[in-house]
Amino acid sequence: MVNSYSCLRLDIGRVILVEVYEDNDNNKQKFFEIGNDKKVPFDKLIVAQLAELIACKGNFKVSNLWKVDVDKCKLNPGSTKEDIEKLGGESMEFEYDFIKYFQEDYEPTRNKIHIVATTTGYYANGPDVTFVALSPPLSTGNKPRISTIVNSNLSLRKDRIINLRRMINLSILIKSLQDVIGWRESPEFSQIVRDKQTIEVFGTNIKKTYKIPDELDWRVEKLKNVYNILTKKSVPNIDRLICANNENGVVYLGPKGMSVKPNSLKELFEAILCVLEALVVMHGGDNPIFHQDIRWPNIIKLSGEPPKWILIDWDDADRPQTRPANHLEKTNHAPEVFLQGHGGEVDIWSVGKLITDADHFIMGLPQSIIDIGVQMQSDDRPNALNALETWRSLSNSNIF
Repeated sequence: MVNSYSCLRLDIGRVILVEVYEDNDNNKQKFFEIGNDKKVPFDKLIVAQLAELIACKGNFKVSNLWKVDVDKCKLNPGSTKEDIEKLGGESMEFEYDFIKYFQEDYEPTRNKIHIVATTTGYYANGPDVTFVALSPPLSTGNKPRISTIVNSNLSLRKDRIINLRRMINLSILIKSLQDVIGWRESPEFSQIVRDKQTIEVFGTNIKKTYKIPDELDWRVEKLKNVYNILTKKSVPNIDRLICANNENGVVYLGPKGMSVKPNSLKELFEAILCVLEALVVMHGGDNPIFHQDIRWPNIIKLSGEPPKWILIDWDDADRPQTRPANHLEKTNHAPEVFLQGHGGEVDIWSVGKLITDADHFIMGLPQSIIDIGVQMQSDDRPNALNALETWRSLSNSNIF
């Protein structure tokens, strides 16, 4: 047995590790073993075969993987997650062997498949190209583990053809990857041009450059003041100012996240919860501050577990005594934001619109959720704290 190599489980879009074996009697050829008597060479394996191998088609009906060691007679086709947990079953964790019970005959089968967070990549040394899998570090170290998947010498015609086939196979996985990580409208290293600024997305941060010469200094200075207030108030779930240059009109912001909308009720709950937690601190105390432009493009998702959403783009933020923000679009903002002396109610209205807008892209959104969004846009809006308490109470309901 050699290294484990990363592949996608296509039925649910998860990245997994599958054991790859080496045949010492056949020029050390690498292969996947399917069952007890069938071997598929790595270079000849097509994605459909791998998907069938990983998904256990025809036998394994559910996606939950469990580490269970109990009398098989205690399991039946009606066993729920809670039933398995009561029997001592544990959700499979990082790099555990596990036993799965088929619901047809309850016979246990020990597997060598591990679910892990894995990133694939490659490096090149001249014509030699190596595909690798990067796995999380073991508990004893802090460096990622690197497993070589396959090598190619692109100076050879045979290897170029084989490598092209690999690329075609990998391309089939892109849709599954997109389902997992979402669509990013801010691709890395490309410039996003807007009327008054350009935005560049780098590996770990964002560079924003203001374009109008007469506005460079005061726009950067305003952002510095805004982030200073946010930092002093210890506002959670927001981005941070890394550095700024008034003369050149440049600011660097982080962390970088994904510009995506929630794709489920659970994600909507998490996103709105993060925004309201920020608003409670922003609006509270003796030095309140208002974002004024809360929209889905200004909320980004950070990777990791549990998922976290943060509020960005503070160019339109204001403090009492607030001035009319007449440059904002009336269809996307509270009526009060265009009046003198408005307060936190404009941010609450915007959160309500986030919720009601979600009805367009999240199917089956419960009416009770939509009603909360409508209430936040009414004349009788809750403050940030009351809105947060109402939203948190949903976690105890049966809507999830």
